[in-house]
Amino acid sequence: MPRVTGPAFSLSACGSLAGKITWRRWHGAHVLEKRPTPTGPPSGLQTARRALYAFLAKQWPLLSDAERATWNAPADAQQITSYNAYLSYNLERWTRFRAPTQQYPATETGLINPYLFTGVQRGVRHVRYLTWRFAPNAQNQVVFFRSPTNGFTPDSTNATLFAYIPTIGPHFTKEHRVTAGTHYCRCYAFTDAGKWGPMITQNIVTVPDL
Repeated sequence: MPRVTGPAFSLSACGSLAGKITWRRWHGAHVLEKRPTPTGPPSGLQTARRALYAFLAKQWPLLSDAERATWNAPADAQQITSYNAYLSYNLERWTRFRAPTQQYPATETGLINPYLFTGVQRGVRHVRYLTWRFAPNAQNQVVFFRSPTNGFTPDSTNATLFAYIPTIGPHFTKEHRVTAGTHYCRCYAFTDAGKWGPMITQNIVTVPDL
């Protein structure tokens, strides 16, 4: 449903109606247009950025007050909120294949304790990644990469899922909407300050169709 703050075309309206038409603002004007639809599947980079965006949105409430305060300066400089500065900075870093950071600027420091990416379980149009966190001070963030190509190199275009691993021990992380076929999977851990850990050994999984 569109959200209206006055009669349509008068004060302000935004959103979609019946999935057919959309009100939006464009250069200060109110515009009514046909709701845009994707022309094809998302690119690898789009998929990775969407996964990162979802991860960042979940992580923001978990940041300490001190970590959030570091985003005030870039936010003020751009005249945006601290949250938007956090999103913008990390999404831009990702285009250069830099790990997300919880504080500004990224120092790319910290100790990576071992993670063991031990396997992938298949399901109908989904996979479950099994990782082990060994130590209480181990970094608790990981990103999974997936490709149909054996021996692929992880980069900004083939990440499919970011995850937070809260406690010591084994953890399953589920990725939905995976196409049927053979997939090769890898994993990186990263620190709160945006430092990559070592790449974890490749795993292979064949996902069945419906």
